[in-house]
Amino acid sequence: MAGRKLARRACDGCKIRKIKCSETSPCTGCQSADIACTWLKQSQPRGPRRLRDATLQEIRKAQDILQTQTREASRKGTTRSPKVNDPDPPPQPSSEVAQLVLYLCVYRVKLYPIWPIIKVERLIASLQSENPDIEVFALAYALAAATATRTQSTDLSISRRNHAQVLEERCQATRGKVPPGRPPNLTTVRIAFFLHIYYESLEANSMKSMLYLREAVTIATMIGLHKESYYLEVPDQEREIRRRVLWLLFVTERVISVLYEQPITLRTKIELPSTTDSDEVDVLAGFQLLVRLFSRLDGSGFFSLLDELESQTTPTSNEQGSKTSTTSIDFATLIQADIAYSGYIPPVQKLDLAVSRCWLQITNFRIRQAALAEPTGVEDQATNTLLSALEGMVEVVETSPYALVEAHGFALVSLIALLVACCSHLTVRTATEDLNDIWDATGTARISC
Repeated sequence: MAGRKLARRACDGCKIRKIKCSETSPCTGCQSADIACTWLKQSQPRGPRRLRDATLQEIRKAQDILQTQTREASRKGTTRSPKVNDPDPPPQPSSEVAQLVLYLCVYRVKLYPIWPIIKVERLIASLQSENPDIEVFALAYALAAATATRTQSTDLSISRRNHAQVLEERCQATRGKVPPGRPPNLTTVRIAFFLHIYYESLEANSMKSMLYLREAVTIATMIGLHKESYYLEVPDQEREIRRRVLWLLFVTERVISVLYEQPITLRTKIELPSTTDSDEVDVLAGFQLLVRLFSRLDGSGFFSLLDELESQTTPTSNEQGSKTSTTSIDFATLIQADIAYSGYIPPVQKLDLAVSRCWLQITNFRIRQAALAEPTGVEDQATNTLLSALEGMVEVVETSPYALVEAHGFALVSLIALLVACCSHLTVRTATEDLNDIWDATGTARISC
């Protein structure tokens, strides 16, 4: 039997009504409805680009499985036809997997450089296995919800906020089905982390966001991710993923600590994540640079000193002397240590590093102002270093598409606000408005110094 013809492009009216278009002008659907037939909307690119061969094979495998399951369900008469007015019909297991595969592919292409802790091909294979672990589905839903709140709605063809809420609810429902008494594991940690990302994207510094970050950090320490001895019996590939999870929590907790004056509880001296994965050398190099930046500062006492200065207690003379001594450490040099790295770094990580360095220079400037009783010549040098860092950040932000900034969520909004509050030397146009208003129609920043 000949296959039915699929419309390559529908008119605006048929696309909104979600009916088949005859592809004529005017089309039969618009004529019967007595409406104007227009072709104004430009088609958006479908699906992620630059997928690896392994990912493509997994998608084809998923499609074959879904087609087989659909045929079997049709023969048994168990397929449920959704009602026309049902906004969110209960999906069949096959459609759930297909939906999750879409989000996982978007994560792999757009957000993996920021959170390189999920091997997408392996997760898809686990979802498609004959008896998948229920906690694996919870992880996929948590990752999908975080991805939906950090990517443009046009990529997913649905209101990202509403759909992200549905995904989060399914994650919670799936978590509730995990057998009681099961010990926590790496999957449990990652579920809590992505739920933190989801809630932080909806509302910065919200109670749920902080609770899920604390849950992820607590479980990570409970299972021993912060101890080098934990990794001795772990296979190489699994060992690297676990190291990345621990160091991502390490960086995230310190970012949250500085932004919202939250306590730091995660301490570790395990090895840094390696860059030996042949398929991800560029991504891992950028991730390691970010980890090294925060690890150096943590080892120098930078974050501990900041926590002391924000405690709002009046220091004794001995404490004041200790702080002044600590500020003699050249934090500016530590922050800029890897700036001369010449290897390729993905644009989203390049933006991440530039913003992080500038933001930490601002924080360093605040530490010096609070700790030093009187301005010195060193203070003038610190001011010049700060201004140089701010100029470098503005240069990177100005040339970055909004999609890259969007991937970082509300954190970048907070950093821009901090920039304005701490440095009156620079003027950021419309800095108090929503970040969307800073970007013009071409997708580049409108920032002037």
